Amino acid sequence: MTPRWRSPALGFQLGVSLIVVAGLVAACGSNPTSNPASTASASGPSSDPSSAPSAAASPAAASPTPTPGPTSALAVDDRLLRVLPESANGVQITPDPQSAALLIADPTLGRTTSGVAVARYTKGDEIAVVSVVQLRSGIFSEGFFDGWRADYDASACQPAGGATGEEKVETIGANQVHVGTCAGGASTYHAHLDGDVLVSAISVGSGSLGHDVMRGLHP
Repeated sequence: MTPRWRSPALGFQLGVSLIVVAGLVAACGSNPTSNPASTASASGPSSDPSSAPSAAASPAAASPTPTPGPTSALAVDDRLLRVLPESANGVQITPDPQSAALLIADPTLGRTTSGVAVARYTKGDEIAVVSVVQLRSGIFSEGFFDGWRADYDASACQPAGGATGEEKVETIGANQVHVGTCAGGASTYHAHLDGDVLVSAISVGSGSLGHDVMRGLHP
């Protein structure tokens, strides 16, 4: 049976990032490089978004349970960031290994993924948080990718009022990109690259930073 992705740590970590983004926009001048890990507490994902939820809280159980993968551990692998542009419309990449480190303890993610890296791009009121993961051999399928996007968007958009509308498939640069929208105006992006590398991002702000990042993707 094809495994369906359900990784609360990855999706909810991006939700935590969105909380930070909302705070930055509201503050109009707060430090845009704040680490979402610093906002985490013992509270679960059902807490008031203003009360710093846990990045590893679980919104739901997998259905069906992914088939266990190889025994090698999931690892933070900053080499995966090579698929991202060094700059997106003049905005420089900032690796975020601290956030990536929060993800590797998730056993569900480890069954389907062997490596993960996180980076962010920030400029004024714009921020894009990007996760890059290396899938294990034989994991990818269209059904798996559908589940990945749905779970990611539900978790990442939760602090902004949830996902809204239907996702669109756009050609951005050289890649087909699935673009979703959160009720609060944030956008999500997903691309499947050669070698079964998945790039997922959430972007907030008045410009087109998310599109700029996805336009610069390369294998």
